[in-house]
Amino acid sequence: MNSIYRDYSSFYGKMWVILALLVVIPVLLIFYLFYDKIINLPNAIILFIALILSCFLAGLVLLRSSVEKLAVLADETGEVASGKKMELIHIHADKEMNDIAENFNSVLIKYQNADREVREQAVRLLYTKDISLYNEKLQAAYRDTIYRLVIAAEYKDEDTGDHIVRIGQYCTLIAEKLCLSPSQIKSLKYAAPMHDVGKIGIPDNILTKKGKLTEKEFNIIKKHTIIGSNILANSDAEIIQMAQKIALSHHEKWNGMGYPYGFSGEKVDIAGRIVCLADCFDALISKRPYKDPYPIEVACDIIIKDRGKYFDPQIVDIFLDNIDELTRITKDASPSENIPLSKLLWSERDRLNENHINF
Repeated sequence: MNSIYRDYSSFYGKMWVILALLVVIPVLLIFYLFYDKIINLPNAIILFIALILSCFLAGLVLLRSSVEKLAVLADETGEVASGKKMELIHIHADKEMNDIAENFNSVLIKYQNADREVREQAVRLLYTKDISLYNEKLQAAYRDTIYRLVIAAEYKDEDTGDHIVRIGQYCTLIAEKLCLSPSQIKSLKYAAPMHDVGKIGIPDNILTKKGKLTEKEFNIIKKHTIIGSNILANSDAEIIQMAQKIALSHHEKWNGMGYPYGFSGEKVDIAGRIVCLADCFDALISKRPYKDPYPIEVACDIIIKDRGKYFDPQIVDIFLDNIDELTRITKDASPSENIPLSKLLWSERDRLNENHINF
């Protein structure tokens, strides 16, 4: 900025010279000759005319030189402004014009840097958008794979997959009320439906049996927790890691009377404790070949009875405080269409054999 205002004496000096050569000197000469009676001398007149012409020509030369340099500067800046070129301007002119060119070059450099940054930002935004879209599609495919894994495990009879949809939503609501972290809640939503994936390794004649299981059959069906854990083990994905814990722990009980390891209290993984209650509630209110669905009130009474026995007391309290929302989920959860799934008969038989709930 200071370069614009510094030392313009040379510019003003030239303007005064041009003014003197073209106007002041001729006027003074005329004024002098007008009053001087000896102006009629022929030599003096010739000298006067020659002097005027010389001054005029000298002024034109100086003016033309300055105008030509200014025209060059105007042409250069015009080409830059029109986008024909983006090169820095280099002219050899008076100090003032060189200052103008330098200042214009500074603006041009800033513009080029800004333009490059905008272009880079645009590329980054486009790349980020593409990556985001790709990740979204990848996550959708990931979730679809998870549900198809569950479908494969549940593909034993003709009912639809309402159960796995509701389980995920029940567990999400309870986890939110427990104030788990957002990542835990998200993982639980998609991991919970995989709680019984291990039954894919249980013989069909046991899974589809409608009567009470024998002790031997019940011991076999208990193995679904270990099978499910083995299927889901050693994954780098957080959702699968949580699903592995759930598969292993969702039949453990608060009082240590569950299986496969008989863990009790908070030794049972929190996700497993949540799924244990959600799975039981959904089984109670669902229709099964050997029982009609229980009313919500009856299901709640059964869960209250087992509070602190089979279920984490804190989770039971949160469950009861939010029963209206859970009931809405029960009514609103959309079934999985066109794909026959299991009615989870073995889960209810499991509890029947354990005498946890008398169906």
